[in-house]
Amino acid sequence: MNAILKTINLSKHYGSQWAVHQLNMTVEKGEIYGFLGRNGAGKTTTIRMMLGLITPTEGQIEIFESNLKNNKKNILNRIGAIVEFSGFYPNLNAVENMEINARLMGIKKKQAIQEALEIVGLASEQTKLVGKYSLGMKQRLGIARAIVHHPELLILDEPTNGLDPIGIKEMRRLIKSLAEERDITILISSHILSEIEHLANRVGIIHQGVLLEEINMEKLKDANKRYLQVQVSNISKAVRLLETEFSISNYQVLDDEKLRIYDLGQSPAEINRMLVTNSVKVTELAMKQDNLEDYFVQLTGGGQIG
Repeated sequence: MNAILKTINLSKHYGSQWAVHQLNMTVEKGEIYGFLGRNGAGKTTTIRMMLGLITPTEGQIEIFESNLKNNKKNILNRIGAIVEFSGFYPNLNAVENMEINARLMGIKKKQAIQEALEIVGLASEQTKLVGKYSLGMKQRLGIARAIVHHPELLILDEPTNGLDPIGIKEMRRLIKSLAEERDITILISSHILSEIEHLANRVGIIHQGVLLEEINMEKLKDANKRYLQVQVSNISKAVRLLETEFSISNYQVLDDEKLRIYDLGQSPAEINRMLVTNSVKVTELAMKQDNLEDYFVQLTGGGQIG
């Protein structure tokens, strides 16, 4: 695969405060790249630098194998974006709002607006005043505006913010279709882990302005194996019995009561029966699997996200 976007030691500071520091990330052509971090981690600052809205303090940005600083106009003509969602004219309908933006962008193809509205599912609502749109419809109209010129790269900053579950599901479906059916590479930032899990092929995790890791979602899923979590009355006796009775060695003791069993050769029922028979009280027995939330907490040293 070819890199469509790269940052090289990208940094931005305000006074003595680093908003982004020595960030090196790569977005490959054709993928959905999840840019993940807490609010204030540096996601929006990074994206604004990628779009030429603010100037980096240090480092470089390469998009389409070209330096952004030296080829800004040509590069940005090939990018669509939603950053800190800007409003539309509420007293105009979708087509009228889109026409204003199309003229500003120099788009002359008459069918471009209609095509964009059809892609985002708003063709039947195009004559409705935007002031009467739901938040989800406004977000989809924002996507239409971002793709009206057929960009090769789409950058979305927190596109599901404020949406209800139905709106989130619709946005997720739209983003996937743009990547799969329109061959658009997508960089999507979010602090909502579940959305990134459902969407991304690869994830970059940013924390306090520093990119901690880039990881393929399939590798992450492989790493987060299923396990049996057990809570017992006597942890040392339970561990001894697991080793002697079932030859289980692949386990992790979490605290004085809980352990995780990664060797799943024995059924939970068999393990429960063996422990109870040997006077070890079992108060929890559940199959579980770590997810991106667990990985994020481990990587950042604690605290939740989203």
